[in-house]
Amino acid sequence: MFWPIQAQESISNADNHNGTVQAVVPARFSTVSETNYLNNLSHRGYKLDTQGLLIESLDASTVYADLNSDVGFNPASVIKIATSFAALTRFGPEYHFETSFL
Repeated sequence: MFWPIQAQESISNADNHNGTVQAVVPARFSTVSETNYLNNLSHRGYKLDTQGLLIESLDASTVYADLNSDVGFNPASVIKIATSFAALTRFGPEYHFETSFL
């Protein structure tokens, strides 16, 4: 299984003909917004080691905020998107599940 945290963008070194690959390291900025966000989480009682955040430019050349982006977390509500897509694909949008409560 492939996990997103295992992905690492890389490029071939054009000057090096032995086929080695170098990791692309994006520029990293510290922002007031990131600091305020993390402080707000802490003040609300959230443990920062259980939170993950990555905000980067579309071309991945600049990182604007990063907290534990290399740590694997359970996807929480995001997994509902894949589950909903699978159900819609399998059953269609008009399908209704019957449930009963005793």
